[in-house]
Amino acid sequence: MNRELEGLNAERERLQAEMEEMQKRLMADSARKSQTESAIAARQEDLADLEAELRDTDWRLKKMVPRSEEALRDLSAKYYRLRAEVEEMRQRKDRLARELSDLGREYERLVAQSQRGGQSSRALQEVMEARRKGKIDGIFGTLRELISFEERYRAAVESAAGGRLNAVVVRDDGVAEECLGLLKQSGGWEAHVPAA
Repeated sequence: MNRELEGLNAERERLQAEMEEMQKRLMADSARKSQTESAIAARQEDLADLEAELRDTDWRLKKMVPRSEEALRDLSAKYYRLRAEVEEMRQRKDRLARELSDLGREYERLVAQSQRGGQSSRALQEVMEARRKGKIDGIFGTLRELISFEERYRAAVESAAGGRLNAVVVRDDGVAEECLGLLKQSGGWEAHVPAA
């Protein structure tokens, strides 16, 4: 029972740590997005200034000698280079917005998973307590207790199985019904997997 509680507490702490990490990444991405937007705004101002300067230079060039054509080419090259930088920054801003959105969805998933874990833990504790006290015969344990795998596969197994690792494995449907009856009396619920 203590091992199960420790496992559940460790899982809760792991989820909370993941949630905090996601919040940090979300805040960092928001800051990068704001910086990028500020840089784009500054470049757009530079671009507007250059466009005005280009128009002014073009007007003056018409009144100057052909040497001014070289200055116009330089200014034009600078203008197009700045336009390319602004476009690159817009693309970066879009990419950061997508990443920020993905992080937000992952954060919401972790919050929901954490909230579901609280109800599931209480029901699981009640069933395991009934097994320990001998109230219900035929409870083998949780799927997490009954399977084994190498530590290097932990992330893959937990990702694939998800919350099903806390499913209670019982001898047959009759035992599952007894467990469900116990949980109905107490207002809890947990998934059960008959062994046969």
